Amino acid sequence: MRIIHLALPLAVLAGLAACNREQPSGLPASAPTPESPAAASETRPPPPPVAAVKEAAPESPPPLDEQLAAFEATGYPVCDDYMEKARQCINTRMGPDDRLVHGRQLKDSVRIINANIKAGSENRIEQSCKRMRMLGITTFAKYGCTDL
Repeated sequence: MRIIHLALPLAVLAGLAACNREQPSGLPASAPTPESPAAASETRPPPPPVAAVKEAAPESPPPLDEQLAAFEATGYPVCDDYMEKARQCINTRMGPDDRLVHGRQLKDSVRIINANIKAGSENRIEQSCKRMRMLGITTFAKYGCTDL
């Protein structure tokens, strides 16, 4: 089994080493001239710069159908702070489909935290909230929510 793990990368490297720029690629050696009909039909405006695309993105989300209501405070600041910031991000930055998915996940997380509180698992509560925050940072950053 170990031989297979070593042989596969070596085979890939050997294949890459065999390729070089002087081999035919199937592409024409020169681009069509501007007078040719092929070049005229392929003339397209250049794509906008990445910075312009980011600036053109709407700052506000689409209209909201249903917002998540505020959660009852747990008494653990790390949990309460994260849940409120995540709830606000879901309500203000996400469209209906994403809001439904992420809202359901947040409600499930709150339910788990509340169950740990009832069970009296102090260490579990803190760890659950820290883990939720770490996962939320990457998830909510896609929507512009970076202050979790």
